[in-house]
Amino acid sequence: MSDSESLCNEQVLEAGFVRVSMVLACRDQQGAPAMVAIPVAVSLAEHDMAVHYDLAEWTAEDMGYRGPFVTFGPTEQCSVKEVARLVH
Repeated sequence: MSDSESLCNEQVLEAGFVRVSMVLACRDQQGAPAMVAIPVAVSLAEHDMAVHYDLAEWTAEDMGYRGPFVTFGPTEQCSVKEVARLVH
């Protein structure tokens, strides 16, 4: 993670790990549209390879949610919040 990268919804943990709050648009167990927030922890190297996106989707599947997934990381969440602010 570069120093200039946004840390919106990210928290650096000890030992080179970062906790990332991911938001996914998906389907629930009944097939209805759903949004779910999933915190994941990855190493800084995994973060640089965007593993947190895959980990969030795998976790959502384990929780019973189904794809297709549209997964928002911290940077996208900040952008979505800004657009929502402009619309309202």
